[in-house]
Amino acid sequence: MKPEDKRRVLSSVAALLAMPFFFFCGMAHFCIGGHMAHPPYPWYHFANEFGWLTFLVIALVFAFRSNIPTKKTFLILTVLMLALRLLGEGMLTLVMAVGLIVASIRGMRGARAIKGRSNQASATSKPAPGADSSSHQG
Repeated sequence: MKPEDKRRVLSSVAALLAMPFFFFCGMAHFCIGGHMAHPPYPWYHFANEFGWLTFLVIALVFAFRSNIPTKKTFLILTVLMLALRLLGEGMLTLVMAVGLIVASIRGMRGARAIKGRSNQASATSKPAPGADSSSHQG
């Protein structure tokens, strides 16, 4: 697999791994007052924050140099999700999260197709066993 294909898979997986943390954030400590507006919070809320932030940043960094389909959409959604959640916007980030999930799944499916094509190409370029011309006796 080419490096840009590996980055595509890594960015897609990282974005998908961020989603459970991201949704927990929205359900557990996000209200009309904003993001984490009513402290104190238990330690696992901060660990959760670290999880979704880390995975989305990884997705953003690796998608930048990947060949993920609709790369611009993927990058814009990731940046907006990070910015708007940290600035306190709630419902809009939910819509963007669904879009990022769809873009990530498309990226994973595309990488699997590329891997399948490269496996087929390498299988057709290999000579069949016993078909070596040097062993032919005439």
